[in-house]
Amino acid sequence: MSQANLPNITPTITLTRSDAINMMMAAIAMEELGLSHVINAEGEKMQYALGTLPGVTAPVVNISNLQDITESVRNMLGETVKSAWLQTSQLESLLAAPVDYGGTGASGVTGPDEGPQGPLGLQGEIGETGDDGPSGTTGVSGLPGLIGPTGATGATGITGATGMTALTGATGLTGETGATGLTGLTGVTGETGVTGLSGETGATGLTGLTGVTGETGVTGLTGETGATGLTGLTGVTGETGATGVTGATGVPGIDRWMSSLSAGITVGPGGPIVFDTDDYTSVGAISRNLGGFSLLNNEVDGAIVPAIYYVKYTANAPTPTGENMSVALTLNGTILPASEATSLHTAIAPTSNLVVGGSIFPTTNPPLANQLNLINSGASSITDVNASISIIKLV
Repeated sequence: MSQANLPNITPTITLTRSDAINMMMAAIAMEELGLSHVINAEGEKMQYALGTLPGVTAPVVNISNLQDITESVRNMLGETVKSAWLQTSQLESLLAAPVDYGGTGASGVTGPDEGPQGPLGLQGEIGETGDDGPSGTTGVSGLPGLIGPTGATGATGITGATGMTALTGATGLTGETGATGLTGLTGVTGETGVTGLSGETGATGLTGLTGVTGETGVTGLTGETGATGLTGLTGVTGETGATGVTGATGVPGIDRWMSSLSAGITVGPGGPIVFDTDDYTSVGAISRNLGGFSLLNNEVDGAIVPAIYYVKYTANAPTPTGENMSVALTLNGTILPASEATSLHTAIAPTSNLVVGGSIFPTTNPPLANQLNLINSGASSITDVNASISIIKLV
């Protein structure tokens, strides 16, 4: 059975590491919005069964029907919580992933070569020529071999004795070492001074003539080696080259902010929910102010361009019997699309309501800074509000 193969993808898609991380965060954000809609749908299901859904006639239900609906809602919310937990784990892994860094700066300019040339060393003395060796005596010629019936080669004559080797000439004196030059300034090293010339080698004695099949003549004595010339002075070290230009700064990491609000706050219709505690902050494009949060646009080559942010929030507050709680996100005073969430409220008794919502949105251009708020979008005041918000700059 053959193995499955991935098909070729045309055209080729090229993404940097930062692009891939941002796209994965955007996917998680869209999944969170989808879960918010699922939770809202389950709430409307309960409102329909209880007869509190506006504009819809209440059906006739009994205790058994209510138990079935309650079990269905419980199961769906349980699966939703599992999915949200998995997304939270994925988001934490992405936030901990390393980002790209800036490129290496250009190399600095090499300093000039300015070291002076050292003086030439002294020439060594020429060694004396060795005496010629005496000629060797001629060896006795060998007898010719007998001619065989088939023309076989006769026996080889005896080789004459090898002549004596001539004596080796004495080695010439070594020249004196030149004085060491002063150390120059630190920097690019100048050219090394020219090394002094070596003394000429004494002439080799003549080799004695080799006797014809006799003794070899004595080798002549080798002449003495001339003295080695003095070493030239070391050149002055050149000046240090100029320092290279510093490389461009790398791409910054992702800006993020998490804040929370303790219970006990009362917010009127249309009023902002003011947060009082920062659980996590990252210095950059996000900051908290008295009314909410300031979100910066991007500034590229002196021009202001929009940035993209992801925001997720939760809010909890009790409401009177028969009333729901609604909250929404506003950017520069305008409610962001699909950012409003309404609580599920039963007609039995006052209760504490939890809403979860969020949005992915671009900032406006201009201004450089944008004002973000979480507001009470309902018709009645809400008291004893408890809320938290998470803000991440995606691009």
